[in-house]
Amino acid sequence: MKNIFDYIVTLLGNHSCVIVPSLGGFVVNEKVIGTPSDSDFFTPPSKEVIFNPVLTHNDGLLAQEISQTEGVSFDEANSKIISWVSSIKDKIAQNNAQAAYAACFEVMPEAKAFEEVDLSTYQNL
Repeated sequence: MKNIFDYIVTLLGNHSCVIVPSLGGFVVNEKVIGTPSDSDFFTPPSKEVIFNPVLTHNDGLLAQEISQTEGVSFDEANSKIISWVSSIKDKIAQNNAQAAYAACFEVMPEAKAFEEVDLSTYQNL
C-alpha cells in the first residue's frame, strides 16, 4: 500500500491539480524559459508545485486512483484519505508542525521544504 502522498505525486505527473478533500489542492505551475535582463543566461522551463488550501472540494480524482490501484471501493479510498487528513490536522492542532510535515512527506525525508522537492524523481512531469 502506497502512502497518500505517493498517489498525489503520481497524479501530478498527469494532472495540473490534485485536490485532497478537506485539506487543499496541490497545483502544478509551469514556468516558461526566462532571460533576466541583468544576465546572459537563460532559465530553463520548469514546473513548480504549490499548495492552495482553498481547493478542498472532493473531485474524486485521488480516491479513484487509490481505489483502482489498491482494488478497494471508492468509499474505502475516501476513508483512507479522510484518516490521513485527520492525522495531519491533529498534528497541526497539537502545534507539532514538524510531525505534520513528516506525515505529508515521509516518502521524501531529505526534503527541507516542499518547494525543494524534485518531483521528477518520482515521475516525469
